[in-house]
Amino acid sequence: MTKQKKTRRQLLEEFLSKQPNDAFSRYGLALECMNSGDTAAADSHFRELLERNSGYVPAYLMYGQLLARESRTDEARAVLIQGIGQSRQFPRPLRNGITPFGAFSSLAVCRWSTLCYHFPRVPCGQNVFRSSP
Repeated sequence: MTKQKKTRRQLLEEFLSKQPNDAFSRYGLALECMNSGDTAAADSHFRELLERNSGYVPAYLMYGQLLARESRTDEARAVLIQGIGQSRQFPRPLRNGITPFGAFSSLAVCRWSTLCYHFPRVPCGQNVFRSSP
């Protein structure tokens, strides 16, 4: 009798049961849930990831994208702003000379612009990432 092959999600859940603070596995699980359409689980895993590892900058971008897709634009904006704030804590340039802040904020603005194009209800404008007065 052959053993049934585990899915990526099952493997990641198994990894996390052994090491719950493993940011990479939790991020992978959140992405796997997001890509399979299980947005509630993805939301939960992104939240837990950011609670346990607030410096895991890529999670802010993908979580913001998930929230925007779910028409939770205020929450998406807040998450992206938090991600930009976290990326500012890494001033050392990457190999190509771009700082993580520059790379993240450029990606965040690019993703936000894409979301505005595909979801016209998303409020767009020059000050979209600035705090309201």
